[in-house]
Order: sequence, then structure tokens, then C-alpha cells
Amino acid sequence: MKKATFLVVAAFTLPAVAPWPAEARVVRFVVEQTRIVAGGQGFGDVGPYRRLDGTVYIEIDPRDPLNATIVNLDKAPKNANRKVGFSSPFFILMPLDMARGNRKISAR
Repeated sequence: MKKATFLVVAAFTLPAVAPWPAEARVVRFVVEQTRIVAGGQGFGDVGPYRRLDGTVYIEIDPRDPLNATIVNLDKAPKNANRKVGFSSPFFILMPLDMARGNRKISAR
């Protein structure tokens, strides 16, 4: 579990530090649990937060030249679309009252 979380964090932060050409696509984003953070205690002007826990499903094309830097990608199992799929757990913290947040994410 910790390794998968590290891989997702690395996948989203390493390109900002040391970019390499690769392309992935989120195919499904599943929220499996929601809960109130810190018993509903407010934080500054934003107020209380909600935590969303779930799984993000991602796929990449092993034939895409942008993904050539991924070692042994061509040997990974492929889905019906001939893509390599993988998943990772995630969590997001968001204000209960989105109008009071910084509007960096939106709840639809």
C-alpha cells in the first residue's frame, strides 16, 4: 500500500522536478469512502474539511514513443484496448463548503 502511494506521488511530482516524456490517462476515479476530518472542527476561514478516499485507475499505451523510458513496459499485461492498466489509492481533502475554499478543485 505504501509503495503504491509512493508511486502515485512520484508520478505526479517527479515531472515537475525532472520531467521525462511519458503519457498516461486516468480512465476511472472511484471514491470509496468519504468522512469528516477532525470531527468537523473548522480550519481558518475555510471551515471543516471532508476527506475522500478511493482508487484511481490509469492506463498507458506501451507502443507510444513517449512511454519508451518505462522499463519493461512492453512485457506488462495489456487490457482489451492493448493498454497497460494500473491503479493506486488516493485521498483528497476538500472543504465541506466549497465556496469557502480556494477553488483549486471542484466537486461535481
